[in-house]
Amino acid sequence: QLRRWFGDWVKRHAQTQGVFVVRDILQTALTQSVATYAAPADHLDTIHVAVITGDNSSVNPLVASSTTELEALNDAFASSQGVPSRWYPDRIGDNRIGVYPVPNAATAGKVLEVIYHGFVCDIDSGITAPAVIGEYLELAVYAEARSCESDGQMVESAQSARAVMGLI
Repeated sequence: QLRRWFGDWVKRHAQTQGVFVVRDILQTALTQSVATYAAPADHLDTIHVAVITGDNSSVNPLVASSTTELEALNDAFASSQGVPSRWYPDRIGDNRIGVYPVPNAATAGKVLEVIYHGFVCDIDSGITAPAVIGEYLELAVYAEARSCESDGQMVESAQSARAVMGLI
């Protein structure tokens, strides 16, 4: 039961506070004529996207855009090829990142660098976060455990733990 509460609080905190920032690099190679790419499995939302060379000698940050903005720039934005200068997350399905223009032969083989807010898929693999996050999660699990109806129920202790959580 405690393991489930801890996992639930980690996921809730990741979604509401965005504390788990991840830099994903060398995972997604650009392919000629392919406009959209799968985001990492633990992806919640994107902070930054760039195109880099395999040896990290050249970094080209992309500008965040929407498909509405790209349609206004170019009706055929989903098929126009060139060197990507923008990225977009909307209207392309869940957990995907699109680039515009669509990569051409000169860009193929370079990789996307994605910095994003993520969440911990499995608490057994460990959590990398500031110490205060660990303390917050301990208080959350303690409050949940002490507020459940059982022989160990202590309503006042649960309320105190939640009050301290409000200060963090």
